[in-house]
Amino acid sequence: MQFLILGVVFVILSALYTTAIVLSISVLGKLVKRRTWISRLSRLSSKFVGAIYIGLGLKVAFQRR
Repeated sequence: MQFLILGVVFVILSALYTTAIVLSISVLGKLVKRRTWISRLSRLSSKFVGAIYIGLGLKVAFQRR
């Protein structure tokens, strides 16, 4: 019986936790969409990370053993 109660409490707390995360991310997403500088920063950081990956790939491709 204790395991059943523990399981039910776990499921309820997990559902509440997940719901809180979803709602907060939804609000944060709407805020980010309104801010144009955040979207520009996001695109810039994506390009920067892409350049790093290309550089690392080239380093591995031309590396000698």
